[in-house]
Amino acid sequence: MLISAIELQEWLLRFVGVFARVGGALMVAPVFGAGVVPMRVRLMAAVLVTVLVMTALPAAPGPIAPLQPLQLFKEVMLGVAIGFVVQTAFDVLVMAGQVIGLSMGLGFANLVDPQHGVTVPVIGQLYLLLALLIFVAINGHIAVIELLADSFRSQPVGAATLGDGELATLVAWGGRIFSGGLQVALPAVVAMTVVNLAFGVMSRAAPQLNLFGVGFPITIILGFVTLWISLESLGPTFGAILDEALDVAHGIAQGTG
Repeated sequence: MLISAIELQEWLLRFVGVFARVGGALMVAPVFGAGVVPMRVRLMAAVLVTVLVMTALPAAPGPIAPLQPLQLFKEVMLGVAIGFVVQTAFDVLVMAGQVIGLSMGLGFANLVDPQHGVTVPVIGQLYLLLALLIFVAINGHIAVIELLADSFRSQPVGAATLGDGELATLVAWGGRIFSGGLQVALPAVVAMTVVNLAFGVMSRAAPQLNLFGVGFPITIILGFVTLWISLESLGPTFGAILDEALDVAHGIAQGTG
């Protein structure tokens, strides 16, 4: 099969546009954009996903003009917006873990978060690892790739836009980190508040009681018991938040956000 120079040029122009959007999404998306993933692996994954997406797209109706720098920037930002929305679902659990860890007295126990490359409380790291396992188990990474492929049907290469509606959706969705984190952490926070109130009453009734020696281990033990009880509802809660994130990302990808 012979390929003309014009066909090769159009394929390369299309590849650059698709790669800009896919690369922007994978740069911040969960699993793909983790800090522990080497840059070469990210680049190879972006190229592979770009080729897969291009094979699933219909043929271009006409010649493709070279992308201007501004339009190429829009392609990257659209991909970043899609990946950011999905990543926010994981940040909800990190926020919840930080709140729970502080209420349990484990704020000093930090681990390096491989997703962001920063230190977070150990409870937040536990929630993040569980979220990554759930995300891969329910084929969330495949859903992200399908979402990127669908975005090229509504917004072809060279037509990517982020209007005022999409930007407002991104800003509003950023607040979901706090509301969702409170939703996940609320049972443990309420339990720890009741325990602290109980120790406050005990300190008034028996001032000679050493609260630091007695209250600290009891608070940690009850905190872990609360975590163990609440783990059963973590999966459905995170699944609902992830479905909501995918719906928001789909709206942005379709230009109807």
